[in-house]
Amino acid sequence: MSELLFQGAGNGRIWTAGTGSAHPNTFAVAALKADGSVVTWGTQGSGGSQGVYSLSQFTGTTLIADVSDQLQEGVAALYSTSSAFAALKEDGSVVTWGNQSLGGDSSAVVEALESGVTAIFSAQNAFAALKEDGSVVTWGLGGQGGNSGGVAEALTGGVVTIHSTQTAFAAIKADGSVVTWGQAAWGGDSSAVAEDLAGGVVTVASTERAFAALKADGSVITWGWRIMGATPRRWRMSCPAGSARCIPPAAPLRR
Repeated sequence: MSELLFQGAGNGRIWTAGTGSAHPNTFAVAALKADGSVVTWGTQGSGGSQGVYSLSQFTGTTLIADVSDQLQEGVAALYSTSSAFAALKEDGSVVTWGNQSLGGDSSAVVEALESGVTAIFSAQNAFAALKEDGSVVTWGLGGQGGNSGGVAEALTGGVVTIHSTQTAFAAIKADGSVVTWGQAAWGGDSSAVAEDLAGGVVTVASTERAFAALKADGSVITWGWRIMGATPRRWRMSCPAGSARCIPPAAPLRR
């Protein structure tokens, strides 16, 4: 039997391929074969068929573009949103398909995705591609991370990795700063802690609606949806020598 790597969800099980894909496809599954080809099944307009589809309650599911010929060979990894897939090919190009509005249509950034992509990250309805020059390319639902126009200048280079909530992204740059975009209340707006995120960030973790950044000095910065644990504030973690566990404080540090 050929080796298969799955991306998507089906019958209550989730298979993932590609470390940047935090959000499995809810309606379809894509399998990457050992020969670099892709096999898909599930809901047609959500990635089950290898094409870009527009979905309308009035006109139904309409094929916009067929990409099946681009998925016959050379695919290195698969990524997904809730209703679309993105394939990263060995030559650094990207092929997308599924729901046109939720990441399946990358025609607006097609030139930027023709080469040089090293990894792809996903939110629920948007993708972010990291290129070898440290720049970031985004597409999908605009208000949920697909439109990074508001921080475009900060994403032209220097990005090392990207994290996501359901509807926002956070990019860590080589200088230890963090850039965020997407739905403001769910982590896209980090203005309340901008000074703390200007440098020294080591890594970022996320819930569905909030982010937490760990800094080199052991402090933790949080932002996003407050009910999900992210009242914007700065915490100092206590990490005893020789211990693998860090103890959270009883109260945040005063700014």
